[in-house]
Amino acid sequence: MSDAIHFYQSVLGGEVVTESEHWSLVRFPGFEIGLHSATLIQPGGPVIGMRVPNLMDAVTTLAEFGISPGEIHEIPSGRVVSIWDPDGNQIQLVERDA
Repeated sequence: MSDAIHFYQSVLGGEVVTESEHWSLVRFPGFEIGLHSATLIQPGGPVIGMRVPNLMDAVTTLAEFGISPGEIHEIPSGRVVSIWDPDGNQIQLVERDA
């Protein structure tokens, strides 16, 4: 849980609302992410999408935390890159065209 809290708070900039060994809640502008330490859940399920104003700035910031994103892909409405949290869950950072 401590690795997940560090990732979602320090790396992605969320605000920790509730933190415990088994359940934590992290708030972002407009949404919250619940973190549960269930051992039977396997990574590779739903993908979290987060919009960022500048994808290259986000990639640079992630590198400062030692996080290597996947390859940046062009999409019809902008660009996207995938990263993975400490538990292997995929997060897509999306920059939309203006």
